[in-house]
Amino acid sequence: MAKPKVTKLLIQKLLKESLFNPNLDGPLKIILENHFDDPEYLEKKVRELIIEAQYALKQRNILDYHEKMQKVVSVAVMARGIRMVTNKFD
Repeated sequence: MAKPKVTKLLIQKLLKESLFNPNLDGPLKIILENHFDDPEYLEKKVRELIIEAQYALKQRNILDYHEKMQKVVSVAVMARGIRMVTNKFD
């Protein structure tokens, strides 16, 4: 049986799903409203979400795992973007 491959199409799909929509209410909107100028906080939140995703995976909660990992991508991109526009690299 052929080994499943991660394709460019799959990666594009996952990245598209991870796009943050600031018009939608939810926990990400609240996090970003309260910590928009603090990339260090957002990076800590990424680590926290990864730990939560790993726990969900151990609990066989695949839906929660995917939701947490989707948030990881969104928050990581926001942290990187804030660092780029504010030059907060120290």
